[in-house]
Amino acid sequence: MLPQRINEEGGYRIKGKTPQQAQRLMEDALALDRARCFRLVLELVSSPAAEAISTKTQAPTIGIGSGQGCDGQILVTYDLLGMFHGLRRVLFDPR
Repeated sequence: MLPQRINEEGGYRIKGKTPQQAQRLMEDALALDRARCFRLVLELVSSPAAEAISTKTQAPTIGIGSGQGCDGQILVTYDLLGMFHGLRRVLFDPR
């Protein structure tokens, strides 16, 4: 997720939904893994893509809205308490 590019991308969108997007994310994650990155943060990545990346990389993955397949999770207090606006549809509406 790149908040600085929200206007260019048309809003917050889950990444890795199409096979092409998921493949690109996997390629990027594997490149970072080969570079010996010590952690990968997967924010708003589709659950299947996040789980696949977690399985194929040595570096632990930390998910933010990316499903249970990551090695660890970050839960923002505002999200936990429902104190958010605008992201609710992206995070909780499967459409």
